Amino acid sequence: VLPPFFALSHIKGGSPERALTNGMDLLEACVFEGGVAVLGADMNSAVVELLDEFDDPSYADGADVSARRIIPLVPSQTDQPFTDDQSTTKAVASPFLLAPPPHYALVTPLPTGMFARSKHLTFRCIAVLPRQYAPSCRPELFLSTSDGSVVVSELNPSTSPNNGFTDVDCRSRIGGSGGVGPASPIVSMSFAPNGRFLACFTSDSVLTVVSTNFESKVLEFDARSGSSSPPRQMGWCGEDSVVLHWKNLGVLMVGPYGDWLRFPCDDDDIDGGINVGHGNNESSMRNIGGAEVYLVPEIDCCRVITSASVEILQRVPPGTADLLRIGSIEPGALLLDASDAFDSGSSNADEAARSITQQDGLLEEAILGCVEAAVGEFDVKVQKRMLRAASYGLHFACKDDKYRNKSPGRPSPEAVTFVNASRKLRVLNSLRHPATGFVMTSSQYDSVMPKGVVARLVAAGRASLAASISEYLKLGRRVSDYARAMKAAAFVSSSTSLSQQSSSMTDSQIAEEAIRIIQGEEKSSTKLHVKDKNSSAMPLSSGMYASVALAAHRAGRRGVADLLILLEQSPADKVHALLAIGSHADAAAVA
Repeated sequence: VLPPFFALSHIKGGSPERALTNGMDLLEACVFEGGVAVLGADMNSAVVELLDEFDDPSYADGADVSARRIIPLVPSQTDQPFTDDQSTTKAVASPFLLAPPPHYALVTPLPTGMFARSKHLTFRCIAVLPRQYAPSCRPELFLSTSDGSVVVSELNPSTSPNNGFTDVDCRSRIGGSGGVGPASPIVSMSFAPNGRFLACFTSDSVLTVVSTNFESKVLEFDARSGSSSPPRQMGWCGEDSVVLHWKNLGVLMVGPYGDWLRFPCDDDDIDGGINVGHGNNESSMRNIGGAEVYLVPEIDCCRVITSASVEILQRVPPGTADLLRIGSIEPGALLLDASDAFDSGSSNADEAARSITQQDGLLEEAILGCVEAAVGEFDVKVQKRMLRAASYGLHFACKDDKYRNKSPGRPSPEAVTFVNASRKLRVLNSLRHPATGFVMTSSQYDSVMPKGVVARLVAAGRASLAASISEYLKLGRRVSDYARAMKAAAFVSSSTSLSQQSSSMTDSQIAEEAIRIIQGEEKSSTKLHVKDKNSSAMPLSSGMYASVALAAHRAGRRGVADLLILLEQSPADKVHALLAIGSHADAAAVA
């Protein structure tokens, strides 16, 4: 997307052109939401922001004067001769005039090395507060110092006082010294996904969680009994727990109240993984296999990537904990107990359920609690158990006159929520299937949204499942047409490799099957597919046949491409496809 560039250039005599070709050795690189920050061996740093056409162009115009833009290289149309020799194509920088290019980077160097030399200190680690959480609306770089403090650097050093540096002086609040003796330097920092908290791990093995402005301390956890060395990686699991990884100790998860869980690593067992469930001690967890473990923090969980598997580590949602806690008297827990008693044939089930209906609003709360807990579960059996409890409560709600009169002639809000949750769970379970390998949590699904899920499935080569989900969720004609077109393109590409082994399908047969897939007339092989009765009567979106024809051309099936282009109704897409496959005369005739 972008040409290779140095975030920190090494200036050591010579001309400026030579200085730009040499990069500085890096001590650390920190990836954050929106870019990456680097810390060089000379204590200088730089923040690289990755932007696109959806960002406000004035944001780049308001950058510091020392910032530079890295823009993509595009083939020059004027310097390109009309020849078949592709080696003569020149790459020039795309213009940055009225509108920004589709992708570009904004590199802001920060004079942190000068600050370190003036204060006679060094930096140990860095962390970046994303711009959506920073008061200045630009990323802020946090650097831990060798004397146990943290320096905050703004991205406008040329116009800010003191070059934009602020020493927060947190020496008495970070670590276990309590202000007695020299403060231990921070060796690892990580911001919470919501930008409200900062996790700091000191050299004396003390984990401290403070607010972003360092005014309040949320947690202090002493890890010296487990290891005296810093963790290999530290990140957040959601917004309320910190995950640390040591090579010999495994993965340690520290909760908001100092509670912790350890998942040991066993280098000899490469078939293990973290159980996604409600384990509360080490014996209930399988070992994490493989010597290399990588933590990928996300909005509500943490992915643990090993050489054998990719597992999701997530704190039990509060709603699920309320339902499954022993002796819980929450409305959802009472409804779940009544449903279990009904399934077992107990005569007390009806009485237990009617006790919930005696208080106004308690039954609705119980139904929504069971539905919410079911959506947050990974185990299908537990999902069905909680949905059965919600359905059991809906039966009692329908018999209540007060409940029926709230929405006469229409489904109740609880019933609509129940149906939507069931459909979401069906999609999530199909994504979590090992054959698909696209594990998502409910919060991630809501954040990406169904259309984003379809787009990611297509990018991952799962066009068939994407088409089924788009039809099942009724995401709209354009989304469904796009998914079916990508499915047809995948079929054409796969049939090409199969036909090379056995010439069983001709070009006309492949084109005919691709047309049936585009029109949604093929036999579905997945249970998610729901055929809409009115879908065949609606016209297809423009460009569907042309996109499949281009895929056939790339796969070497020129005959299939010609047959599909004939069916394209959009002149613009048809001309573009004809030019792409080299039919210039036909493109001129259509134009």
